[in-house]
Amino acid sequence: MSSQSNSPHGQGSEHMYPHARFWAVDLHVHTPKSDDVVPKQYGGNTPKDVVEAALRAGLDAIAITDHNTAEWCDDVSQAASGTGLIILPGVEISTAEGHLVAIFEEDTPQTTIHEILSELGIGQKARGRLDSPTKKGLAETARVVESHGGLAIAAHADQDKGLLKLTVRAHVRDLILDPNIAAIEVVRDSQRAKAQELAGDDRLLTFVRSSDSMPPGGSAHELAGIGQRRTYIKAARPDLLGIRHALKDPELRVTLDEPPAIKHPWIKSFHISGEFFEDHTIHLCPDLNCLLGGTGTGKSLAIEALRFALDQQVAPQPFESIRREVNSRLASALGDAGTVTVRLVAQDGQEYEIERSYDSRYPTDPQVFEVYEDERVRSERVVRELLPIAAFSQGEVLEYSREPVGRMKLVDDGLDLSVIERSIVEVVNNLAENGRAIIKRRDAIAELKAGGEEKSGIKEQIRKLKRFFKTSVVSQQDEWQRQGKRLQALLDQLEAIESPNYDIPGVDDLADFKTNDDLLRKAQEVIAVLKSSLEKTSTRIGASLASARKELSATIDEWEQRHTRFSDELDAELKKVGDGGKNLSALRKTLGRLQETLGSIEEDEKKVSGELEPQLTTLIEQREDLLMTLEDLRNQRRTLRRNRIRKLNKRTAGAVKLDIPAEGASDDLRQALEFLSVGSNVRKSNLDRLADTASPIPLGRSLFEQDAGEIAEKCDIEKRDVERLLANIEDRDLLEQVFELQVTEKQDRLRISFKKPETGQYAPIEELAHGQKCTAVLVILLADGNEPVVIDQPEDALHAPWIEEYLVSRLRELRGQRQYIFASRSPGIVVSADADLIVTLKSTADRGTIEASGSLERFELNELALYHLEGGPQPFDRRFSKLKPSLNP
Repeated sequence: MSSQSNSPHGQGSEHMYPHARFWAVDLHVHTPKSDDVVPKQYGGNTPKDVVEAALRAGLDAIAITDHNTAEWCDDVSQAASGTGLIILPGVEISTAEGHLVAIFEEDTPQTTIHEILSELGIGQKARGRLDSPTKKGLAETARVVESHGGLAIAAHADQDKGLLKLTVRAHVRDLILDPNIAAIEVVRDSQRAKAQELAGDDRLLTFVRSSDSMPPGGSAHELAGIGQRRTYIKAARPDLLGIRHALKDPELRVTLDEPPAIKHPWIKSFHISGEFFEDHTIHLCPDLNCLLGGTGTGKSLAIEALRFALDQQVAPQPFESIRREVNSRLASALGDAGTVTVRLVAQDGQEYEIERSYDSRYPTDPQVFEVYEDERVRSERVVRELLPIAAFSQGEVLEYSREPVGRMKLVDDGLDLSVIERSIVEVVNNLAENGRAIIKRRDAIAELKAGGEEKSGIKEQIRKLKRFFKTSVVSQQDEWQRQGKRLQALLDQLEAIESPNYDIPGVDDLADFKTNDDLLRKAQEVIAVLKSSLEKTSTRIGASLASARKELSATIDEWEQRHTRFSDELDAELKKVGDGGKNLSALRKTLGRLQETLGSIEEDEKKVSGELEPQLTTLIEQREDLLMTLEDLRNQRRTLRRNRIRKLNKRTAGAVKLDIPAEGASDDLRQALEFLSVGSNVRKSNLDRLADTASPIPLGRSLFEQDAGEIAEKCDIEKRDVERLLANIEDRDLLEQVFELQVTEKQDRLRISFKKPETGQYAPIEELAHGQKCTAVLVILLADGNEPVVIDQPEDALHAPWIEEYLVSRLRELRGQRQYIFASRSPGIVVSADADLIVTLKSTADRGTIEASGSLERFELNELALYHLEGGPQPFDRRFSKLKPSLNP
């Protein structure tokens, strides 16, 4: 039974916010209300001028921070109404130790800020004046600002009247460690490293860069300076709530450099219409997305529906049980005709929509459409090539850790092996066809040679019979028999010739184009002339063949008539001999039959030596060429894999080591040998040795050539067992299966060694606990690539500290390089890794729905995350209070 949501918002409550992204903000902007502004130099004299200057600079938010006054805050906010520019009211406070920027939430009345200034001892007469400081220091002023819901930033800390210019080093350290000072504004990058060195490991400092309304190198406040220095803040919205949240995690949410454009492919949204989710769209962001919800709310279903639409589900082999479970879940949740539609951005920046309907009886293919502003156009792109994903269903990570061959997908996902794989399939198919042709020629040769075993006896019988006939006419009978055989063979060969059939390219679609129609008509004419010529040629060839067959048939008919006359003449000659030639006539007929048989045998011998054996030799040579090509393709693939492994080993930072052993997995070869040996009494130990030591291509060659000695010597097994195997192959007519064995691949295995944190020693993945196995797999997965990563509950098999040490730390390092979509219950992944978009799901008994979505700083999402990840405020407080002593032992 599905769980009904007991979330803080209850059934039917939805809170949809944008995902976190970077916004350009200037958190230190002056207006003419600062007394050090020179009106003529400033460049404007109205609040609208300030707003327009910020918009021209491409800013998303500004903080109005005049010296010791908030007098223009309300007016600038009103001037920005409807423009999309966020105005944060604030003030630059002159303290006893330097300047402090105080910023407040949107729509905070300027009277509120003036009340705070009054509390600090800055009265009406000092408003706007740079030289009217409060008697309080930076830390105490910041505490007052914070107590009123504001945000305190040390202004131009590396400039005059800045925090870092204070002379007492210990006091500077105390100030930069003060929690009420949320960030430090700097002008020069070099000062950041010096300040962080002073703070040491006690605090990761947050630095911002703001314009102070001064152009670079300027010495006075000007409109033109707004936005010249800026900070990029990552949040759902650059209001005070978003900025405050960002400043707490500067590694991921604050940058002083312009964020790079999104270059990796990503999934924008997916819409599910089915039994469980009824017309629901889950919007995603290009970075870290986390789906939250209780048991039965549809997290795993959403992941599986996405994989289904992109045609990249769990592989049936070797993960058959997981695939069955997933199919069952999709069948019940989507129902027949349930549809999943995915909107994505491909590597080249083109948008596509992928649609796929679920049908349990008749599998459907995804439909691909190119998306433009006002239309979508059907595309022939293959979705797997258009957007490959690195995807793992629940439990699949563990299964990859157990399967040496299956886990090679971790390497292959970062390679384009499509051309090589297609070539391998083509060569294998050609080898199968070649094998059938070899068997056909071999059987034909054996059959024809079997008749030749009677040749010497027939020749002797003919020699004895000829002694009874002295007439020269009888001696001609042998030549007549050979003539008849040859003429019939010639007609058979002529009947086997077919008229050529030319595959002429179509040109009808050229009429669809509107430009260069003169050239396109010429192209159509060229093809039309060619088609006419080839058709005439084919007709002439067909007519010539028919005429030749007819004339040859007539020639044979005439020959038959002559043969009849010859036979009559021969019988008449024999009647002249005693007893009316009755006995000799009978002997003559016997002689004729023997001569006909001998003629057939000699024709067969000619066919074998002149046609079939050369064909067989050619086929065997062709097979060797194909096998060399197959081996070369497999070696090319292995080289690509090993090159990628070298890169992965560098990027896993020593946590994991990978390699491909020279000897591949022998399971498929062993299975093929077991089939060939059924009923042969070959010992299993020798079959195992064959599978482990032999290479399929030379082994297949030796089996075909019946070379027991070579196999026994190379594989160090008893010759008697090899002879039994060969005899069994011959008796059961298994040559085709021998050829199949020859193209069997000893598949590459990915060997993984994991560095145990407790010992620092590497251990093979097969010797690890399953939590360690899964950790190793995830470290590899996150090491490289730019395709979306889609994982259902990666934390299931991981030891909690490793989630932070391996998974979270890598996610934080790799952010912005690819898209991540996790269904998770892990606070580490959602909070520590800092999800840009959280989607919470809830359900009734038979329906799922989206409860909320947005960035963690939005209160509703924060509250829901607390509920889904920690069980709510009360259990979180209990755990925190009991574990808190470990923070300060």
